[in-house]
Amino acid sequence: QVEVGFEAPINWFDISLDSPTGLTSFRENTSSGDDGIRMTNYTVFGGTISSKVIDNFGVGTNELIELQQDYELRFTGVLDTMTLSDGRTYIFVKEGGAMATIFRIQGGDFSIHPANTTGVNAPFQFLCPYEVWNISDPDNPFQVNLTFRDRLQDFSAGGSDPLYSWNLVNRMYACIVNSPYDPEQVIQVDGGPDQFNALSTWVHVFWATNYHIGDVLTTIYANPIVFDIDRYKFTSTGTTSSDDLAKSQVDDINVFPNPYYGINPEEINKYNRFVTFSHLPHFAKVRIFNLAGVLVQTIEKEDDDQFLRWDLANEEGLPVASGLYIAYLELRTGDGVDLGTKILKVAIIQEQQILDRF
Repeated sequence: QVEVGFEAPINWFDISLDSPTGLTSFRENTSSGDDGIRMTNYTVFGGTISSKVIDNFGVGTNELIELQQDYELRFTGVLDTMTLSDGRTYIFVKEGGAMATIFRIQGGDFSIHPANTTGVNAPFQFLCPYEVWNISDPDNPFQVNLTFRDRLQDFSAGGSDPLYSWNLVNRMYACIVNSPYDPEQVIQVDGGPDQFNALSTWVHVFWATNYHIGDVLTTIYANPIVFDIDRYKFTSTGTTSSDDLAKSQVDDINVFPNPYYGINPEEINKYNRFVTFSHLPHFAKVRIFNLAGVLVQTIEKEDDDQFLRWDLANEEGLPVASGLYIAYLELRTGDGVDLGTKILKVAIIQEQQILDRF
C-alpha cells in the first residue's frame, strides 16, 4: 500500500539537530533564551498556519517541486566582539558562515546598521552564522541563498545592547531562497526580483541561535505527488504463471453462462453466440459431446489467456440444438506439465431459430 498526498506542505515534516560537541540542544519553542537553538514554524500567534515565504511575506512560491526540497543548516560562523562609538557591545560573525541579505530591520533605516559599509539605506549583505545546503539529492548537494529579517533589535544610537549582527537570543526570520549560492547577490523579499521571489520557499523563525561550530540542523519536507513529473516504479520478483498455481486452479475451471438461456450479456448481436470457459491453463483442448456421446465440436487454445469461447456451433458451423452437453477438457501447462482432465456439463437453451433465407 502506498499513501501519497497532493497538497503543498505548510511546515517541515521533520527537523533534527546533529551537534558533534554535544553542547547544543534544539527545541521547537516560541520563547527567546540563551540556551541552544530554538526554532518554529512562522505563524506562532493565533495558531500555526504556514511557514512558506509566499504565505507570510506575499512573495515566493507554491510550486511543489521547490517546496519539497530538504535543507541542512551548517553552523560554521566564528563570532567576535567590538565596541561601537556609542559604547554598545556589538557581536558579529567575523569569519565562516555565509553571506546573507538582511531585507528588513526595526525602524527601516539600513544605513545605521553597524555591518552596512555602503552607507545606503537599502538591503545589503553580511555574514550570518550558518550555510544553507540543499540536500534533496544526496549525491549532489549544493549551497543556496538566504535572506532574513531582524525582528526586534533597535539599531539606533542608545538602542539594543548588546547588539548582534545575527540576534542570538531572540527572533530572526530567515527565508530560504532555493537558488545556487551567490555571495555577492543581494536577495530581498520586499520588492525583490521575480527570479528570486519565485524560488523563495520556507521561513525559519529562530527564537534563539546559541549554536556551536559544527552543529547541523536538518529540515525535511513532505514530498507530495507532482503530476507529469513523479513516477512510481516497482519490480516484481514473481512470475505470471506457475505449474503449482495452474494445478491448484483446475478445480476453478468453469463455463458461463450456464445454463445458457438464449442469450449471453456479453454478446453484441444474434450472430455472435457463445459461452466462455474460464481459469484455463496455458494449453486446453475441449471436446464437446451430446448426451448420445457424439462429438459435436473440438476447440483448443495454447496461450496465457485464461478464457476460451465456444460459439455454440458444431464442426460444420451450424448452431447446436437445445440440450445438455458434456465438455471434456485436457489440460497442460506451458511447460508441458500434464494437469489431467476435467468434465463439465453445459446446458444450452437456444432461442427460436428464424431463418432469414429459405
